[in-house]
Amino acid sequence: MGLQLFHIVIVLQTLNKAWGSIPGCNYSDTVDIRHIPLHNGTYNYQGLDIPVHLTGMYNFEQLMGGYQVRVKSHLRACVCKLRPCVRVCCPRNQISENGECGDKVRMELAELQPYVTKSRIVQSDRFGFCDEFFEMTYDELIMFEDGNFGIQSQNWTMNKDSFCLYVNHFSSDLSKRVFVVRHKCHENQNWQEAKLEIIIVVASSICSILTITVYFINRNRNLNFVCYLICMFIHHIMWIVTRYGNLVNEACTIAGYTRYFFAVGSILWLVVVSHQIKKALMSMGLHDPRYRFRVYSVYVWVSTAFLTGVLIVTDRMWGNDLTKLEWTPSVGFIQCWLYPYNWGIFIYFVGPILFLNIFDGIRLSLTIKHVVKTNKNVKKSIAKLSSARQTYLYILRIYVMMGVSWILDLLPYFFRDNVVLQKIFWIAYYYHLSMGIVIFVLFVLKRSTLRILIKR
Repeated sequence: MGLQLFHIVIVLQTLNKAWGSIPGCNYSDTVDIRHIPLHNGTYNYQGLDIPVHLTGMYNFEQLMGGYQVRVKSHLRACVCKLRPCVRVCCPRNQISENGECGDKVRMELAELQPYVTKSRIVQSDRFGFCDEFFEMTYDELIMFEDGNFGIQSQNWTMNKDSFCLYVNHFSSDLSKRVFVVRHKCHENQNWQEAKLEIIIVVASSICSILTITVYFINRNRNLNFVCYLICMFIHHIMWIVTRYGNLVNEACTIAGYTRYFFAVGSILWLVVVSHQIKKALMSMGLHDPRYRFRVYSVYVWVSTAFLTGVLIVTDRMWGNDLTKLEWTPSVGFIQCWLYPYNWGIFIYFVGPILFLNIFDGIRLSLTIKHVVKTNKNVKKSIAKLSSARQTYLYILRIYVMMGVSWILDLLPYFFRDNVVLQKIFWIAYYYHLSMGIVIFVLFVLKRSTLRILIKR
């Protein structure tokens, strides 16, 4: 009987840990301790010994608003039951693998107020997309024993789940200034949409690889267009990594800069293809000296490297400064991409790309109009052109579609508060994600290309 009772207790403890339930403890009062070894029956976390009965295995992560996402099973401890906690905001690029703020954040907090780090457990929190920031002196801040915050000047109290503290190390008065970050909205990831996006991008990437392979087999390949396809392929891969890879620390910023590099590169190669098409239409000939590809390559890669360098330098100087968040790229601050709700993404990404697409669209339209007006025999000339010429016409048609899709993909930035237009722009969004499939169908699945492949 005693042995059976012992087995029942063991089973109940196992189920308790598997369910991730620590009796009398909210998830917001727990911290990840998977990296801490068990020593003499306790876990030592920030100088605090935590008994085993205040730990449990969790296979989910709870976001703002109580929304849960499945993660790898890990051990958590109810530390706030033993000592008051204070929640500190961490930029994504300063979060360690175990989800905690890096040493730099803790050092800045200790420099601000040593008493806080000695008398309270420092919990790590992340920034959200619609946070509200209040800069104040430390004297204006009231911290209660239950972890809630109060602001004297505002005469109101915030629940600990809806806010966190951030020390702005760019401030000249570091010892007295602090930001209170209020989470105004809840994260709610639609995993059905996420799966659909990943499936589309993976299928599009496979089609891009097939198209690139076919173009390398074809001796009359357009190297400029191939470079565009390669950039688009890598950009789509990095899109998945930065959006769903759950990257932290420097891996997050490196992935973001890599995505930016190839996103800009794909647009600039598209400009080169547009220029090449314009020359072909104006001269009614396809002769393009080989050395021009080297010139185009220098133009694209130098320009892309310069723009990416500006992005990196700006972030290194002011990227984590909340007072300048409105004007900086802030790659890796909230997500592994540019901060989406400020002027920074317009200055460094949306604006330049939108300008290039509009400019090229107008230039191509005027070119086509000029050719039609000045060449009375244009139809006869086109009919006599080789299959390569037909390829240029296909490139022209694809480029027009790509220009439109890029513009429609960027327009939601200007209509963020319009729910109806945002839903309409989702069509262009998915169309742009599937561009590899579109190009494969229009450029590979045609008779002339298939005949070449069969002959080879």
